[in-house]
Amino acid sequence: MPTPSDAKNRPQLTYAIGDHVECWWQPDAQRPGQWLLGVVTARWWRAPHWPEGRYAPYQVRLQDGSLIYAPNDSGQCIREAAPQLEGQPAFTASADAMGTMLVPPPPEPSEVAWRKAKTPNGETYWFHPVTKESRWDEPPPEGRDSHAHAHAHAHGGGCGAAESTQLPEKVRAAAASGEVEAVEAYLRQHGRNIEAVDASGRTLLMAAAHGPRGAALVPPLVAAGASLDARDEHGCTPLMIAAQGALRKLSLHQRTHDSSMISHLLALGADKGATDPDGCSALGHYYKAVCSMNDFNAALIGGPKAVVDQTVVAMLTPAGGPTTADKECADD
Repeated sequence: MPTPSDAKNRPQLTYAIGDHVECWWQPDAQRPGQWLLGVVTARWWRAPHWPEGRYAPYQVRLQDGSLIYAPNDSGQCIREAAPQLEGQPAFTASADAMGTMLVPPPPEPSEVAWRKAKTPNGETYWFHPVTKESRWDEPPPEGRDSHAHAHAHAHGGGCGAAESTQLPEKVRAAAASGEVEAVEAYLRQHGRNIEAVDASGRTLLMAAAHGPRGAALVPPLVAAGASLDARDEHGCTPLMIAAQGALRKLSLHQRTHDSSMISHLLALGADKGATDPDGCSALGHYYKAVCSMNDFNAALIGGPKAVVDQTVVAMLTPAGGPTTADKECADD
C-alpha cells in the first residue's frame, strides 16, 4: 500500500498497536483462506528492501510468534478479533513488536464442542473452553482442524490479504549453501514470498550472494522475481554482499579472489553504481573486505597479505568512477 512518507498526510488507521485483530490469510488460490488471530505490533510498517514510499498499514504477530503484514486497512483484510470470555487468559504481545506472548495451549483430542457467546452489545461469537480460542465465524465441522490457523504460516505464503515477512532460517541456510532443490521446493510453495527477509533484512537472493556456494541459485531467483535492488538493514544490495564475499575462498594455497557471484549478478543487471548510506558502492565493499582480511591476518594469524584483484576492481567500478567513499576504503 503506497502512502506518502510525510506522516501528516497518511490516512487514519483503524487499529492501534496492541489491538487484537484477525487477518485474512489464503496460502494460494487452490486452498481455502481463513482468519488468523494476532496482535498489531507496528503501524505504517515497511520492509528494508521495499521501494521508497511503500508501506503496509499494519504488521501483526500471530499466535505462534510469526510476523505478517496486512497490506490494506479494510474489513476484507483485517478485522477486530473476537473477544475472550471473562476470566480467560488473553493472547497478548508487547507494543514494541518484540515482546513475549501468552499462546493458548495446543489443541488436545477432545469431544468438547465450541460454545456460543455474546459480547456486551449482543454480538454472537464462538469460544472453545479447552483451547481458550475465540472466533467470530462458526467453527468448522468435526474432523477438520479448527486450529490450523495457529500454524498457517508454515504451509504457504500470503494471499492478497496478509503476507509473511519472515524468511525461515532453514531456507536462508539452504540458499547460502547452494541447495537448489530445497530453495526451489520453498519457491513452489511460497513463491509469493520471494522477498521475505531474515533477521538482518536479507532476502533469499542476498543469502545466496553471501554464501560460498550460492551462485547457481542467482539466475532462478531473479527469474522468480527476486529484486537485484533490494536492501538489507545496512542498506546493502546483493552485489555489495557478493563483493564482501569475494575473498571467502582465499587461503595460503588459493590466492585468487572469487568473482563468480559478482559476474552472475552483473550479467543479470545488478547496478554497480548503487551506494549504501555511507556512499560506498560495491567496489568500496570489496576494498573493505580486503582491508578486513589483512587486519585479521596481522592481528591473529600472520600470513601473506591479501592484494586487491584488479580484475574484480574493473568489474565493480561504477561508470562514473569510484565514489569518494570507495577511495577512502581503498586507502584504509
